[in-house]
Amino acid sequence: MVEARGVGVKATSDGVEALAVLRAGARPTAVFLDKWMPNLDGVGVLAAMKADPTLSQIPVVWMSADPGQPPSVTDHLRKPFDVNALLEVLGSLCEATAD
Repeated sequence: MVEARGVGVKATSDGVEALAVLRAGARPTAVFLDKWMPNLDGVGVLAAMKADPTLSQIPVVWMSADPGQPPSVTDHLRKPFDVNALLEVLGSLCEATAD
């Protein structure tokens, strides 16, 4: 659905792969992190990103059914979320990077 709106997406199967993609040089407009992921959860990915100066400025959107969110994330999509909410958050992040 996001790609149909002209936004490129790189999906990974777990947190370890996500970090590998980022460390290989990918610089996305934003990273959407699920709290619960195999091999390395969202908390671990977020901590690694914030500890790495080359990754620490990438906006992170936290996706979880839990009401809380880490203080260092840019936004939070509480599951289950509406597709329109996802598109709204994504649109605002894309607009912010275009400025």
